This record gives sequence, C-alpha cells and structure tokens, in this order.
Amino acid sequence: MELLCIGFDGLDHREWSRRLADQLPGFEYVLLHSPVPVSGPAWTSIYTGLPMEQHGVTDLWGRPEAGSKTHADVSPLCVWNALYRHGKQVALCNLPCTYPPSSVHPFHVSGFPWPDDKCYWHPERLGVPRDFKWRCEMVHWAEKHTPDGWAPQLRKWNPLDVRGYVEFDMRSVIKWFAGWKTKAADLGWLVFTFPDRLLHLWPDASWIHRFNAQMVMEAITQLEAMLQPKATLVMSDHGWLERGQLGQFNHTEEGVLAWRGMDMPQFWGAQMPTVSHVAHILADYFGVPLRSYAENLSEADMSYVRERLKSLGYFD
Repeated sequence: MELLCIGFDGLDHREWSRRLADQLPGFEYVLLHSPVPVSGPAWTSIYTGLPMEQHGVTDLWGRPEAGSKTHADVSPLCVWNALYRHGKQVALCNLPCTYPPSSVHPFHVSGFPWPDDKCYWHPERLGVPRDFKWRCEMVHWAEKHTPDGWAPQLRKWNPLDVRGYVEFDMRSVIKWFAGWKTKAADLGWLVFTFPDRLLHLWPDASWIHRFNAQMVMEAITQLEAMLQPKATLVMSDHGWLERGQLGQFNHTEEGVLAWRGMDMPQFWGAQMPTVSHVAHILADYFGVPLRSYAENLSEADMSYVRERLKSLGYFD
C-alpha cells in the first residue's frame, strides 16, 4: 500500500502530544484547525479540500436539513474520486457522512448515518458482515434515528465493560478492512469514531482519555503491521475541551494531523493547516490534480478575485 489514512473522530492534538507522541516516535504532528468542528462539515472538508462555505454540507450529520447539501451532492469533489479517475485503487471504510458510497475499487463502505433498507457499500457483492454497523459505531444509528439515539443505549452499560466492547469491535473492523483486498490498494482509509463517542458519554472521566489513547495507538500499530504502507497519515475532524472546562458544546477547533514516511507539503504557508488541506495533501502525494478553491467560487467571488489581482498589478 502506498498511503494509509486513519481518521479518529474527536482526537485532540493535546492528547496526541501528551499520550501518543512518545509512543509513536516516528510520527511528526501538528495542530489541525477545524473552523466548523462538527462531523458533517468537518469531515466533508477533509474529503473535498473545501471549506464549508464552498462544499455546502452544513448539517451536523450531513443530512438535507435547513438547506444543507449532502454527500450525494458533493461526492464528485471527494479526493478519492479524483484518485480513482487517475487509475489509483482506493479502499474506504467507515468514513462518516459518505452515503451513498462512491464507485471506487476495491471498495467503499460508508460510515454513519446509514439507510436501514439500502446497500451502504460498493460494490454490492462485497462481503460486509451483518453486524458491521454495530462494530463501526458501538451502537449504530441510521438516517431515521435521532443523532443522539445511541447515547441512551450506551449509558445502560457499565463504563468499564465498554473497554471490552470497543477493543473487540475495533479489532474486528481492522481485521475485516485489512483482509479484503486492501493491501493491494494505493490508498486505504479507515475512520474510528469511538474517541468522540466515549468523551460525549463520560467527558470528565480520566480513564476515558487514557483508554482512547491506548486504542488509538493500537489501531495505528495494527493497521501499519498488517498493511505495511509506505506512508501513514492520521487526522481528526475536531478536538475536545480540557477536563474541567466542559460546556454544552465540547468540540474544539483543535484536531490533529500526524504523518510518517512522507514529506508534508506546506500548503498552508505560515498559517496552521486546516481540515481543508487534507485532500490536497493526499492529491499531492499521488501527483493528482484536485479541483481548487477557485474552481468552486461563484461568479461574484471570481469577479472580486479578478479585481483584487488587477489592483495588485498581476494583469491590466
């Protein structure tokens, strides 16, 4: 495999610095800024290389609510479609807010939310286990469920027993992902949501932070050992407030971007990287052109850009 991407929903850059940097010494890492630190907008920016204002997915879960676009609208802009058009094999699993799946090979298994009555993977003959939604999402919820429908179910569990559930489910997903023609793919991309889910349920429990870090390290280590990628890229869609500072909304703009085995292009110059840089990093790694911001600007925006360039003397 050329490049392995591993996503973690809600992994804060401070957690990487405090608990993972020493355990994963081969990685470099930076703070990954998430201007809109919620799943639908942030993950879609990671996939498309566009800020929310341009890709238009504004709903928390990527649903067609209050004028929000959905993955069906923005799928052509996703980086994996550009790679696939240029002959790259792509294996995608459990990427949030990516239903319907893209027609890439060897496969694309959509992440939450899923439809109850439709195939959420491509190709249809793919051998997806019957309980895969549960393994990927602890307690899965579909489009018809409320976004926090999983929380009441999880709260019935003993917090300490959750360790066993997460460990078993994570290892099951890794085993399936690594064993289904994935090693031969140019790009493999798998996302885990347990860090965010556990923090929402027990936000001030110190054991959750330690356990999350342990599972993140295990996931990265196992996937690299099984797939043997030339390079690995790790990203998160947002960060998490410090313990003791919890409020009604606990997400922060401070996710993490970590890598090893690759040179990191400085797309962001003197500024910190944002979630909108990730797709461009992937495209650059494979030498594939990705649609730029300018190609998605309105005519009014383009007129403003042209006038600014003229005023700066770039053309008459």
